[in-house]
Amino acid sequence: MRKLFLLVVFFQIALFSEAQRSYPDTLHAYYTVQKIDLDGKLTEECWQNAMHIHNFTQRE
Repeated sequence: MRKLFLLVVFFQIALFSEAQRSYPDTLHAYYTVQKIDLDGKLTEECWQNAMHIHNFTQRE
């Protein structure tokens, strides 16, 4: 009975630890041939066509 209990507990721990693993979303950088002015204003056309992201966290 004790072996069965330990086996069930082991599998539950393994299952829950796998469920907690989350892989971060990835974002790809694209090359542009348009000139971009680094003035803090996103007025260039390439910014209008860029993919919008939310909750961005940079990791090294």
